[in-house]
Amino acid sequence: VEAAGGVLTVAGQPVELGNIIELHTGVAGMASDAGSRVQFNNGDLLVGDITGLAEGTLTVTQPTFGPLDLKLDQVAQAIFMPGPTVPAEPGTLVQINNRLIPGKLKWIREDNIAIDCSLGLVPLPRTRVRSFVFAPMQGENRATNRVAFADGSVLSGQLAVNDQDLVLTHALLGDLMLDLERVAGITRNLSRILSLAELHGEVVERVGPIPPPSPEVVNGSPGQTLRMFPGTVTRYALPASDQPRRLRGELMPLPGAQASVKVTVRVNGKAKDFRVDPGAEAQAVDLDLGTTAVLEIQVQVDASHALVFPSGIEWRNALIVEAGAS
Repeated sequence: VEAAGGVLTVAGQPVELGNIIELHTGVAGMASDAGSRVQFNNGDLLVGDITGLAEGTLTVTQPTFGPLDLKLDQVAQAIFMPGPTVPAEPGTLVQINNRLIPGKLKWIREDNIAIDCSLGLVPLPRTRVRSFVFAPMQGENRATNRVAFADGSVLSGQLAVNDQDLVLTHALLGDLMLDLERVAGITRNLSRILSLAELHGEVVERVGPIPPPSPEVVNGSPGQTLRMFPGTVTRYALPASDQPRRLRGELMPLPGAQASVKVTVRVNGKAKDFRVDPGAEAQAVDLDLGTTAVLEIQVQVDASHALVFPSGIEWRNALIVEAGAS
């Protein structure tokens, strides 16, 4: 994949940006939860070392773009270690054991992070802090283009090809010149094609002696992945449409999964079951959704197996496609 002279070429052939739904460059991408990162209030993820906190500013050293000063009013949360995020109210520090401490973040240093809370000013070893939540997410991000970087970052905005580069105009970071050797993939958001991973589902059930994690989105070299865990039921409200739609994608076990699970997709009172075994190959899903406005997905451990961690499933490149869109 190359960009030069105002033209994007793939395998030596010119391609119009407007004709792309998904483009995988062949560059391997890190999983977006593989390290420390910042989540913007529009849902974008910026991977990097979170090195400091000044008045109204978060300092990040980013592998692709270098040192950055981010305004705190742009940030939903700072995540200091690999792994999934933990839901929490704004103004909450999340410890490694998922304990929540409400308060105000006072500093971020190389070896410790301090919070001003009901116990006073409390410095904590950096290795004990999972994240700090600054603000809630601001609803669904329906940006036209989303770029997944090799470092695991995911940024959205408008794309254009100038004389030398592919340029992403990001609402918070401005114009970013993209080195395609550091880009894993590009996804365009079209009104007639919805990404399941980008829809904001409501977790209506979490069952288990330890409540399972909520579904999480991970970006990496296979493309966009939605992870779901046993004991959850997630409900999606789909935008209104008078055209029939289909759910298409791949379903496979979570890496290292130890138990078989059953995935049930419910549409218009009808249910379709999929069994996902540890180590199994990806299975293609192509399911008629009709014109339904509600989609429900349940994940549960197979009745013949005990719940063993890790367990769960991945939806890879799962799209809800309106008739005539592909």
